[in-house]
Amino acid sequence: MNHYKKIRRSVDLSTLPPQTRTWLMEKRRQEIDLERRLKTQVQRAKSEGRCTAFIMPKPGVETMYRSEPPTPGRLCGEEAVHRGYCMGHFITHGLHLMDRKGGRAGRGVTSRPFAAYQFPCGRLSTIQEDLMADLERLPMNTSREECWERLNAEDPSNPLPPLTDRKRLN
Repeated sequence: MNHYKKIRRSVDLSTLPPQTRTWLMEKRRQEIDLERRLKTQVQRAKSEGRCTAFIMPKPGVETMYRSEPPTPGRLCGEEAVHRGYCMGHFITHGLHLMDRKGGRAGRGVTSRPFAAYQFPCGRLSTIQEDLMADLERLPMNTSREECWERLNAEDPSNPLPPLTDRKRLN
């Protein structure tokens, strides 16, 4: 939980552009509001082994090409796979990688500069997962090659396979 709280603590806010700083604070405020409103649902999800990640609210879109109503914030609630998260939220909240949908949203601020499909996420040991989740020891802006080297050095009993540049299939 507390995804944006962890990010705000790990980032040097004085180096961020003012708009990014404001955006990050707004996300944290939304997260605090969801924590308060969904407190009982989070406790129930934990006891049932469900994902406790928050789906942030989205404003409605009204253009001449499409119309989408606003969606309120909610709890994910899918079956938890790793550490209280579903696989998608474990990749974004635990490992801080770009999700499977791709895109460049949050790159460098809320996610690492490489995507999950470029990295062997499924082969990480618990020691390596802890290192990826610790944003002070392994900061967000660490390159893919440096992350790979640090993870291999952290747990030599579980060496990761060499990195390859494979193309993503859409």
